[in-house]
Amino acid sequence: MEVFGIWNRRAPERPVGPCGRDVTAMEAASSGVGTKLEPRRLVGISFVVFAAVGALFLHQMIALLLGALRVADPVLLGVEGFTVSSLIGVLLAAGAALFCFFNQRIYAGSLNIATELKKVTWPSLAETRVSTIAVIIASVIAALVLFFFDLISSKVMTEWVPALLGWLAKL
Repeated sequence: MEVFGIWNRRAPERPVGPCGRDVTAMEAASSGVGTKLEPRRLVGISFVVFAAVGALFLHQMIALLLGALRVADPVLLGVEGFTVSSLIGVLLAAGAALFCFFNQRIYAGSLNIATELKKVTWPSLAETRVSTIAVIIASVIAALVLFFFDLISSKVMTEWVPALLGWLAKL
């Protein structure tokens, strides 16, 4: 049974660019050409990654819960850091990952998402740099505008309005 799609023993194909010529590894990595990650494999890998992150999260939450309840969290097998809370976290996360993997609706939905991700046109490194610089410049301009509005409104509220009210009270 092919679980994560990792048992395909086909010979690796050389990536071919849009003009039909061979592409170097660097060009293929930067342009996305030659990415052979199948949606099934992407779904399997994502379930494993989410299970690992979930295990770390559940370990911490269970350890906090046991600490709040003043219940001991003993070390298992004499291995430092391998406690009851870590075992429970790993088992719960693995169970959740297996449930998601073998549930037809969840797996089909994840497969649809992975298939759509394959259709996305990802920006190049140069486009990402330009966009990042534009966002930084826009953020600095917005921060300066907000700073001057804050400075002016502070001046109005702390000095001009009390002076105006004092002047009106004298009338």
